[in-house]
Amino acid sequence: MPTTLTSLITSNSVSSGALSVTTVTPGIPEGASVAAAVLLILLLLRDFLPASKHWESTVKVSLNMGIIPLMFSFGAIILFKVVALF
Repeated sequence: MPTTLTSLITSNSVSSGALSVTTVTPGIPEGASVAAAVLLILLLLRDFLPASKHWESTVKVSLNMGIIPLMFSFGAIILFKVVALF
């Protein structure tokens, strides 16, 4: 019985030592290009939807609710890129 317990503890120690640690570097996240693409799509919708029969003030407000935060994040992305150059 004791040898089984010892082998179990040893195998558990070995497997827990195999954990890898990943470091996160500060910078622009992977989703920055997705945010820019969504911003572009929302801006295009805001330009083209007024010509359709589905345009209402609620649609405009809903689009603005998505566009305004994405504009701030896009500005932050551009600012980070410019600062990273210098």
